[in-house]
Amino acid sequence: MNLSRDMEEKRNTDRKLVRQLLRVMDRNNHAVLGNLVNLSPEGFMLISPNALVEGGYSELELELPKIVNGRSRIAVDARCIWCQKSSYSDDYGAGFQIERIPEQDMRALRMVFGGI
Repeated sequence: MNLSRDMEEKRNTDRKLVRQLLRVMDRNNHAVLGNLVNLSPEGFMLISPNALVEGGYSELELELPKIVNGRSRIAVDARCIWCQKSSYSDDYGAGFQIERIPEQDMRALRMVFGGI
């Protein structure tokens, strides 16, 4: 899977690579959408076994690699900006733009991943 040059140029901040297997789930039905690949304060990428709807809005939970302030997950509302089939597996990569994240959850992300 290769990101197009246009998509890379639209990013405003660098993303932090996630080195652990962290699930991204739908907050409403608890279905696992995929695993987190990288993230920034503005967005994230995940790998999914299923194609996701570009432009689709989702209320999500992101797993944290450790418990922060008594929580192992954070809430994020995000929109799928792009989704494309991987060139090296049967999975799909999808980029999400964060539309809403509670301040305490952003603080937890910064504590865990630092520098975002």
